[in-house]
Amino acid sequence: MPMFPRLALGLLACLGASAALGAAPGTAPGSPYVHITGADEIPLMETGEVTPLRLFIFLHDDVVNPPVSPADDPFMFHAALGDDGRPPDTLIKTIHDGYIGWWLDELQQMLPGQPIRVTYLTDMPGLTDIRHGHDETLADWSFALRRFAEVYGLPWMASYRNKFILLVPENVGFLSAGKAYGEGAEAVASLTGPWNIVAHEVGHLLGATHEDAETRATDWWWCQTTMTAIPVPFLNSCYAYSAANRRRIQDYYHLGPALPRAQGQVAGPVVD
Repeated sequence: MPMFPRLALGLLACLGASAALGAAPGTAPGSPYVHITGADEIPLMETGEVTPLRLFIFLHDDVVNPPVSPADDPFMFHAALGDDGRPPDTLIKTIHDGYIGWWLDELQQMLPGQPIRVTYLTDMPGLTDIRHGHDETLADWSFALRRFAEVYGLPWMASYRNKFILLVPENVGFLSAGKAYGEGAEAVASLTGPWNIVAHEVGHLLGATHEDAETRATDWWWCQTTMTAIPVPFLNSCYAYSAANRRRIQDYYHLGPALPRAQGQVAGPVVD
């Protein structure tokens, strides 16, 4: 997903282009998650007959412990480490409330009664410390998962409903805040991106497309749905998928990927 700098968004908001420009979505109570570190056992056993949609959200070490100070880069996502070396609960809660919780509510509306599990993972050498900020970040992330999935007991390739996303503190390529493999398993998203960046990239993993995004008229202005390829700066996000993309996600969940997948391959085409 191309990134429009937040500084420019702020300037446009000050000019009054849109009162809610860049506004964060409302928090979503009732969207539980689990946090584990490299020293913890990843819970894989599930009860019930339905395989859940599992979102494994990895926080890069540079998100947990930024190498630069806010004074050096005021637009970078920052949080301090707790005394025990783990990210404080406020770090993951802030990420969850801003980028994830509202989106999980929409997923639950699209997939009523279906189990959705969210797991945050930190401090996993080989995974959360990979080089980032370049055009091949997604490829490096995919390679790291293939290499270390068995080491950490990750259910990579166990189900098409398992998704693995790495959150990084800077762009993943030139003016790109995120990349994903269409209908695949892996995505990378930057926390300098818009609040719907995770929903956008994981949307690609679930079969949603740019082509089925839309612009909607609201009571007072227009908004763009989550899968919009290049957001218009003065339009707010709808914080919702279009009806067509909701159907795509429902079909993907219940029927599986539409794209052919060779043995040992989880990647479709790379999409922003």
